[in-house]
Amino acid sequence: MDQAVLITGAEKGLGLSLAAEFLREGFRAFAGKFADDASLIRLGNQFPETLTIVPLDVADADSVCQAAVDVAGHTAALDILINNAGIHL
Repeated sequence: MDQAVLITGAEKGLGLSLAAEFLREGFRAFAGKFADDASLIRLGNQFPETLTIVPLDVADADSVCQAAVDVAGHTAALDILINNAGIHL
């Protein structure tokens, strides 16, 4: 069974690096992204079978609920959740 990880704020910086590392280690990765970024798209091109990019605004309850539905459509459970996204109020 593949292990699954969800990383919020994965479109750049630490989140992107964590997603890449988990993918290299053979995980099924879900990358929560708030904004479009070419780096995350390139990572998706490298790992098309194991990376799923999930639109996610952690400050919006509807977006969080939709992301949960999206992830549940691909896996029965997550093994790891890394809440890397920040909220600027």
